[in-house]
Amino acid sequence: MAHEPCGHKLAYHGSSQLRMNHIEEAHDEIRQALMDFRGLQMMIASKNNAN
Repeated sequence: MAHEPCGHKLAYHGSSQLRMNHIEEAHDEIRQALMDFRGLQMMIASKNNAN
């Protein structure tokens, strides 16, 4: 009986670790999208300046 909570803690820690990995993956995608968006904004700005 005393062993059961330990198993629960391990399982919970594992799932929270997985969640953190998913959050970090999403973070990378968001960062990439922001960089692409800034690149587009710069392209648009330089086109506007060229006119």
